[in-house]
Amino acid sequence: MVAVLGGPGATAPESCLHFTQAGSSGHAFAALRAAFRPVILQMGAAADDGGMQRVIGWLTAAVITTLIFGSVYASLQQLGRRSADAAPAAAAAAQVQLIGSEPPGAPRLELGPDSGVFIIVYGEDDKPTSGTVTLHGSLPVLPAGVLRAARTSGSDAVTWQPEPGLRMAVVARPAAGKVVVAGQSLTPFEDRDRMVLLFLSAGWLGSLVVLATGYAAIVFFAHRPLQSPRRPVP
Repeated sequence: MVAVLGGPGATAPESCLHFTQAGSSGHAFAALRAAFRPVILQMGAAADDGGMQRVIGWLTAAVITTLIFGSVYASLQQLGRRSADAAPAAAAAAQVQLIGSEPPGAPRLELGPDSGVFIIVYGEDDKPTSGTVTLHGSLPVLPAGVLRAARTSGSDAVTWQPEPGLRMAVVARPAAGKVVVAGQSLTPFEDRDRMVLLFLSAGWLGSLVVLATGYAAIVFFAHRPLQSPRRPVP
């Protein structure tokens, strides 16, 4: 106990010297402050360490919460995007079976967010030969790389943006030297994705508020002075 109270820089002889030279209460108080200064510093350091531990704990919980909500959003977003390929894939597979026997219907819809599932057939020269939609009055032209990838691998699913603000989920499949492309707008799926992001963001923010409130409560009670129990008056 004496070694702790003395600490480096405040030995017992030095403290005794302060006491012997003190001729007033002010000098005695100065001597006590010098003697207990290492203890006060150690207590402050311990308090700082405890506060730092609480901060690190809160930051760790916040990072874990962010990773959880971020992983949930990424998973739902990918599932939604993949589900957008289901209907075009089924339509393309059905149209592949009809190649050579029944051509697709004449163009009747303008390609847009509400055009539904559409089909376009491309010839051996990668030019559109028939389809169920048009873009500004003409059959839409898909990038040649998608058609080549479909002929090489047997199928290709991509996100196609024929013009700004118009995004399509398309599936391409080869058939008898041609390529059948089926697709649909991603607008409904992206709208749903934004709603999911909104709800998850609200949940993430609420979780951080709860963590911050808990941290503030811990800090408040940690610095609150303890009241000694009252002794009964005889």
